[in-house]
Amino acid sequence: MGNIAWKLNFRSADTTKKNLRACYPGFSNAQIEEFARQSLCETGATAMELPLMWEWPVEKCMDLIVEIEGEELLDNYETGKRGLLLLAPHLGNWELAGLFFAN
Repeated sequence: MGNIAWKLNFRSADTTKKNLRACYPGFSNAQIEEFARQSLCETGATAMELPLMWEWPVEKCMDLIVEIEGEELLDNYETGKRGLLLLAPHLGNWELAGLFFAN
């Protein structure tokens, strides 16, 4: 889906490039183009994964997780003393993240 949006130059491709230029003014046009293409591919992957998260058993969804960056921070957290605030980037599969943190 992301590749289609990129190749057909949908509005989302233009918006992505505009946002990247605003965030990374020092990047070359080639870097912006590559980041935008990658971003749209990840967005497309997320769109395809969403229905799976709603229909698959939790165990099967959890098997999709390949790598967790910073998991030791969660492991070292002492429960019961304070709350824990989790921050995540805007892009990603929220349903899978929710399942992960609920388990």
